[in-house]
Amino acid sequence: MSAAALLLGACSQAVPSNEPATAQAQAAQRAREALAQHLDLSVDEVTVAGVEARTWSDSSMGCGQPGSMALTVITEGYAVSATVQGRAYDVHVSGENALVCGNAGLVRRDRSPAVRATGIDVLMERARQDLAQRLRADPAQIRLDGVKGQQWPDSSLGCPLQDETIEAGPVDGLVLALRYRGRLYFYHTDRVSLRPCPAIDAE
Repeated sequence: MSAAALLLGACSQAVPSNEPATAQAQAAQRAREALAQHLDLSVDEVTVAGVEARTWSDSSMGCGQPGSMALTVITEGYAVSATVQGRAYDVHVSGENALVCGNAGLVRRDRSPAVRATGIDVLMERARQDLAQRLRADPAQIRLDGVKGQQWPDSSLGCPLQDETIEAGPVDGLVLALRYRGRLYFYHTDRVSLRPCPAIDAE
């Protein structure tokens, strides 16, 4: 093989892939969907103005609120700038998780009887306070161990309660993991309600 052919082959292998562009497009779409849900609007009413790669020092992705807790973990993602009806919003995205930053008020009245889905940081803190109460423990001694997405077949979230009225799903949500004195405890949430699973007995 000639030197020219070898050089040509090396150059063809060095051509960058379109993975970053694809990741940005996915982040932009995830941000549009999250903001549309937050504002109770159609996704078509959300316009993306810019997408910028970011690295955050914790799971709040730069959108933490006073009094909320976040996992101390390096989080890679994108800061998405979007506009709705002439108003600008910032949405931070990492994988399937998207957080609307700042005080993004509703453009339209929420027609849902349920409270809007809560951010991961707020859910983790709610779970920690609930576990501390159940175990009569100091919340400061309960560590936030992790979070993962989960889908359940119905509204029982995999842990039906006594006399609970169960509605058919699927239901998208999260499994939250907390650690206390070497033991892991898990909470299931649909981002609105929150329940320990399996049930936790006081120690």
